[in-house]
Amino acid sequence: STLELKRVAVSPAGKVTEPHEDSLSDELAALGNAGGGTLMLGVDDKTKSITGIPPQLVALMRTNLNVQELTVAALLEENRDHVYHAAMLDPHTAAELDLRQIRALVDDLIAAHDAWLPDWLRARKAA
Repeated sequence: STLELKRVAVSPAGKVTEPHEDSLSDELAALGNAGGGTLMLGVDDKTKSITGIPPQLVALMRTNLNVQELTVAALLEENRDHVYHAAMLDPHTAAELDLRQIRALVDDLIAAHDAWLPDWLRARKAA
C-alpha cells in the first residue's frame, strides 16, 4: 500500500499553514486513484522527523507508542515477556496496578482469549 508523508506547519497563532487544503485534496484523490493508502500528517517526507506537533503532545503520544512497539515486537519475535512488558508500560495500567497484578491480568487475558491467540502465546496448561 502507498504511504504518503506530509509535514505540518503551524503559525505562532496556532493556524495550520502547511499543508494547504488543496494539497491535501490532491493527495487524497491520488491515494483513491491508486487503490488506497495512508496519509500521515506531521511527518516530514525527507527527514522522517515529526513536524508541527508541539513537543508535549509528541511526548504524550510516545507513551502509547512504546506499548504498541513492544506489542509488535512480541508478535514478530514470539516473545511472551514483551506482552507483559507492554502492559507494564501502559500508563493507565501502571497507574492502577502493581507489577504482580499486571502480570496476573495479562495471564487472565491470555487465558480468556486463548482460542484467538497464536500457539506461542496461548495459556500454559498446568501439568
